[in-house]
Amino acid sequence: MSYVTEKVSEAESDSSSDIKQMLQTLLAASAAQQRQMDDMQRDINNMKQRAPTFDPTDTDEDRNTPTEETLPQRRPMEALVVTPNVISDASRRHFTGVKFDSTKQDVLEWADYFRGFLAANTVDLPTELEESVSLRMLGEALVGSIEQFWFAEVRRTSLPWKKVLEELEDSFVPDNKRHLAGTIEGLKECKQKEEEITIVFLLRFERAAARYRRAMEKKRLFTDETLIVQALYGAITSPEIAKAVRGSKSLEKAVVAAKVALKEIHQWGYWRPDETNQKPPKTGETDAAGGNATPKPETLPAASPSNTPPAPSTSNPQDEIMAALVKSMDEMKILISKQQATAAPPRIPGTPRVRTRINRNEIVCFNCDQKGHYSNECTQPSTKKTMMARMELHNQHEYPEAETFVGCIYLTAEDYQEFVHEQGLVEQDFSQGW
Repeated sequence: MSYVTEKVSEAESDSSSDIKQMLQTLLAASAAQQRQMDDMQRDINNMKQRAPTFDPTDTDEDRNTPTEETLPQRRPMEALVVTPNVISDASRRHFTGVKFDSTKQDVLEWADYFRGFLAANTVDLPTELEESVSLRMLGEALVGSIEQFWFAEVRRTSLPWKKVLEELEDSFVPDNKRHLAGTIEGLKECKQKEEEITIVFLLRFERAAARYRRAMEKKRLFTDETLIVQALYGAITSPEIAKAVRGSKSLEKAVVAAKVALKEIHQWGYWRPDETNQKPPKTGETDAAGGNATPKPETLPAASPSNTPPAPSTSNPQDEIMAALVKSMDEMKILISKQQATAAPPRIPGTPRVRTRINRNEIVCFNCDQKGHYSNECTQPSTKKTMMARMELHNQHEYPEAETFVGCIYLTAEDYQEFVHEQGLVEQDFSQGW
């Protein structure tokens, strides 16, 4: 660089325009090369910072599970500059995965696969190019009439690729799942598989919950987050993670609690009594041949109740039988202790059976809120306490600024007038016998 600068100064003093222009071009090229080397060094440093580190106690699932450190991440914003080379590189990227055929594949499973493909192939592109490349790949992944007609119509709406993929899921859901799409029953069907890791299942459940929310918004219904959390609680196979999820008020908090519990399980799993503690051989111990002796793995003893007898020796079959009888008696005692203390005393042989009488004085009527009878026996006029009425009162309490409620649906003034008009027409048709 210093040599080139000296040459530039000499060229200026000599007033040679040709040499001056040539040296300035050389100076600009060397500066561009230096900036490129600086960018490469910056990328190498960022990759070193994001490199995952594992503890000796990490399991194989920890090493294979994608985390925030191992997932593909964007480069710093100063490196994401739209240049001709970046544009040409983006234009050469095409979809090379499994294409979607509505007659052979499930659209929900394929959509999850397509999201993963884009995450691995467009993560290093600038935001300006990522949207166009994703839409082009989505068009290349569709075949048949879906590409010729459906995708061509959707492209006219100028929707982003995420919205287009959501429309694809809603439009081509299989017939055997259409009645469950957008319902809480369909969300409860999303359960963790036997060999599926928890991180992948949480991502799949979040996408199913997003489809449920979209369906509820289209129906203009209220989305209850507690029902979503209950569905997640019943779908997780691990009891520790399910216990951490149970008290959450929203899906976002439940997912965070599940990830924290999963991290604690992986971190402290080697303290469990069923794990084997492998210790290195001692330096002072040698075998008969003079080499280091290989110690056997030591197993931590499992905690057991004080009333449980020790395991008998296998050489005596009678001890095994007695130990099994003692264990069954202990289990019977625990079962009896869990039964209700208010149970009726055992019947004496020879005495007739007596049916337990219900205390009707403690019965509360659902209609008049008085004790002594059921609602079907009530003589008072029926009051408005149906399920829809209770939901309407709940909505009026939660949303006092709302103008009118019909069931659990919030209506504006124009919608309510249209609803009243339709109800009047229905009553008129009913009175005329139509």
